[in-house]
Amino acid sequence: MDKWKYLKEVKKEKTEEFCKNYTKKHPKQLCRYATATSNNPGMVAIYTKEKTSKPT
Repeated sequence: MDKWKYLKEVKKEKTEEFCKNYTKKHPKQLCRYATATSNNPGMVAIYTKEKTSKPT
């Protein structure tokens, strides 16, 4: 099973734009996000992993 890899933290407002641009530049990668640590409430953590042909 492939693991999601932490990439970076971005501002919450920029998350969708960042993932859209990232997957354009890296078409074989998936981009997801999660709420970042509580000491950074305005940020979200970006995670990526390689696309596979079978669901995980």
